[in-house]
Amino acid sequence: GMLFSAIADDRSISKVVGRLVSQLHIPVIKVALDDERLFEDKAHPTRKVLNLIPRAGKGVTDTKDRLYNKIENVVIDILTENDVDVDSFYNAVDALHKIIHHEEKNAAVIEKEEKRNLIKAHARTVVVAELRKYSIGKTIPKNVQPLILKHWSTLMLNRYIAHGNDSYLWSQASMMCKLIIDVLQPVRDKSQWEFLENNYYLLVESV
Repeated sequence: GMLFSAIADDRSISKVVGRLVSQLHIPVIKVALDDERLFEDKAHPTRKVLNLIPRAGKGVTDTKDRLYNKIENVVIDILTENDVDVDSFYNAVDALHKIIHHEEKNAAVIEKEEKRNLIKAHARTVVVAELRKYSIGKTIPKNVQPLILKHWSTLMLNRYIAHGNDSYLWSQASMMCKLIIDVLQPVRDKSQWEFLENNYYLLVESV
């Protein structure tokens, strides 16, 4: 009774998960009658099941939840056994550990993907800001717009994501973008022509 009371009083455990645990009252009593170690051994499989169900069901508040159904199946397997004994709970422990491992693995994948999406969104903002900064007051010929606005911006985006804004590869891609835009500007005076002469071969070699 004390084992179930503690779970029932725990506000961190949702009602639907608590009800799953309470369904095991009779099977637990049956095991306790045959195995007194249940009340002395905290690592007893029966006690493990009572602890693992709330852990596996953390965040579950709806019986329609996919995870709820998985945990419920473990409980049903115990309830439908003709002769419930400690082995029934050993099997349940294994099943619950598999559920927890699977959910933790999925959560890690989702977290990693969300983090990557945040970095990608930030990188896109940075690249757009760089393009705006380098193109203010400048003319980008229509036939090279795909190179700068699509292909080169993608290169910049990928380098930012892969290496960060402190990396040489990112700085190189950003500076090359500026150089490409600068050398494409109409030549109106001698200084611009000299700039073009001095940077033309550097640009061709780098690209």
